[in-house]
Amino acid sequence: MPARYPYNTADYQGGSIDIGGKVFFVRAAAISGRQAGQNTPSSGQTPAVPFATIDYAVGQCVAGRGDTIYVMPGHTESLSSATALALDVAGVTIIGLGYGLNRPIITLDTAATTTIQVTAANVTLKNLVFSANFADIVSVFTLGAAADYRVEGCLFRATATNMNFLHIFDTNTTDNSCDGLTFVNNEWFEPDAATLAFGLVDATLDRVAISYNLIVNGHATVDVAALLTIATGKSLTNARITNNDIDITGNASTVTGLLITTDGTAHTGVIARNNLKHLDATTEILITATATFGLFENRATAVANAQGYLLPAVDS
Repeated sequence: MPARYPYNTADYQGGSIDIGGKVFFVRAAAISGRQAGQNTPSSGQTPAVPFATIDYAVGQCVAGRGDTIYVMPGHTESLSSATALALDVAGVTIIGLGYGLNRPIITLDTAATTTIQVTAANVTLKNLVFSANFADIVSVFTLGAAADYRVEGCLFRATATNMNFLHIFDTNTTDNSCDGLTFVNNEWFEPDAATLAFGLVDATLDRVAISYNLIVNGHATVDVAALLTIATGKSLTNARITNNDIDITGNASTVTGLLITTDGTAHTGVIARNNLKHLDATTEILITATATFGLFENRATAVANAQGYLLPAVDS
């Protein structure tokens, strides 16, 4: 009987058989007797000889090949501008290794305009920590033509009360350029009262999925939603916004929507099983009344230690 895999392992690892994307490794500092990362073409092929920065690793990837970048435990990296890290190669997956704060930590500092530009399709980030070390950083991710961008299992945090992110993502204004946008199983802990919505949606998008995220922040800006602010005249189609848990510790009163603000009337998709603790005991509007999503089992409360109630009211 012929062997099931009739080639040597070496054939699959950059040899004569091309089975898909390449694998690269990133770690800036020397650790456990291994050398510090080096941004040279001959580095990055193994954990023992890694690249020093994620941006350099992305630059070694080939669009559409399905390359994967593993960022090693304990890696730290600071970004100080809007150009320090560009996710501009399609089909790249970046995975942080480790658990808790042993995961790779990427710190945004120096300016409120510091951000990570995403301008390629089918990019995925997993298991990374993003830390704000400057006041009112506008957005962690600024999205250009970034269809099917996925962020999973990441932590977003402030280094101090006045070192904060205002938003986690901001899309561009071109309709459908960010279709398939997905944030799942992330955590955002932000004590600053200046905190705004988790995401700014500046264009009509299809297949947006925001699920199983935990958001605890000091958001206290009137008439700004905790989860999404959708631009005037724009809509989400085939959306799935489910199972998010949000605790607003600031007094974010609103007459337009605690979870989502929008004036769109062409929304489709489901918003279900989201839980929202807030401090607005007067208006308590979950989503702008004109929205046309399907709503199921969303709960909210402005009373400490009280069980959340269905919001909006159950259809009779």
